[in-house]
Amino acid sequence: MKGDTGFFQVTDPNSVMTTNSSEPPGPSTAPPPKVVTTARGYTRTLYARLVLFRCEWCSREQKVWQYPGASPRYCEECREEAQQSMNSARQREKRERDRQATPYVRRRLVGRPPKKR
Repeated sequence: MKGDTGFFQVTDPNSVMTTNSSEPPGPSTAPPPKVVTTARGYTRTLYARLVLFRCEWCSREQKVWQYPGASPRYCEECREEAQQSMNSARQREKRERDRQATPYVRRRLVGRPPKKR
């Protein structure tokens, strides 16, 4: 039973299994960590994590390395098309609202009345 380490099967005798880590074991294809320095000199290191999400445009599941923040809504292939479509719909609604709005009514002037000729 050489190489049998109990619960975990280790293929390389020199490999180290990290526990209590959010990073996947083995070679990582993640982007390098970002180091952010604030105005007071405090340094913070941000690590990317693998996020699984469903694209709202094409309904495919995607895996993306991402730094902390909101999850993406669209995959790389759909992002531009989705944004363009949503912008055109928003502009269409705005034009319709503007058409239905009451026209500008000239207000009564405030102050001294103009001289009569």
